Amino acid sequence: MNSQVILVDDNSEDNVTHEALIRSWNNDIDISIIDNSEEALRFLKREFSVNNYSNKKTAVFLDEIMPYLEGMELAEYIERMKIEDNEDIEVYFLTSRNSELLMMKIAMMPVVKNVIHKPLTSASLAQIFA
Repeated sequence: MNSQVILVDDNSEDNVTHEALIRSWNNDIDISIIDNSEEALRFLKREFSVNNYSNKKTAVFLDEIMPYLEGMELAEYIERMKIEDNEDIEVYFLTSRNSELLMMKIAMMPVVKNVIHKPLTSASLAQIFA
């Protein structure tokens, strides 16, 4: 099965850093970089529509705080649109702060697998792509 990564972060420096790290881990992986949540919502609707779904293992890295829609709102959308019985979409929150409220919210969302403190590291990628 093919794999893809979708990076959703309004910080372009983080996107460049995270893409380089992911490419060093696996240069063959498909990476989509989206720098705003409004475009991310359109992309996700298009990418995961029933007619377009490609059955790729997908890791979606969402920045917690963004203009328009925050990461939690995008994760809720992914949870709602997730194709029934499909375990191939996993969401990881990227954050630079400690938030007990975020941890409580994600505990109720099966699609969210973990919260990762910025920046991504080789160790965090090893756990995700093992």
